[in-house]
Amino acid sequence: RKVSNSTNSLSGTRAELSLSVSRTTIWRTIKRNENIERGVMRRVPRLTDAHKHRRLELARTNMGTNWAKVIWSDEKKFNLDGCDGQRSHWHDMRKEPMYFSRKKFWWRLPDDLGGFLLQQEGRAGIRKLPYG
Repeated sequence: RKVSNSTNSLSGTRAELSLSVSRTTIWRTIKRNENIERGVMRRVPRLTDAHKHRRLELARTNMGTNWAKVIWSDEKKFNLDGCDGQRSHWHDMRKEPMYFSRKKFWWRLPDDLGGFLLQQEGRAGIRKLPYG
């Protein structure tokens, strides 16, 4: 179960579960399960017409926003868990495939309470996150 749709390596899985067996034993155990296979994660699918429509709605909604008060961030995104290139994972055939995105885009808007809302544009659209 721990390996299902996981990006952990065999060594990482062994360390996470505190197992005292070799990586090869873990690999053989996973290989016996016909529902799990090692695969390369695909990039997030391209924008659909629905995505483009939602972006236009967002633009129209924020036309009156004073963009001089927005704090933009174009800082480099560092990965501590590997590169942005090909990422592999243990794919459980009974679950949805995993995707990875190399692009992150953040901005902060002042909210009504004098704080900030941190917004991230991602695969699921735009999320507002409380920012302290």
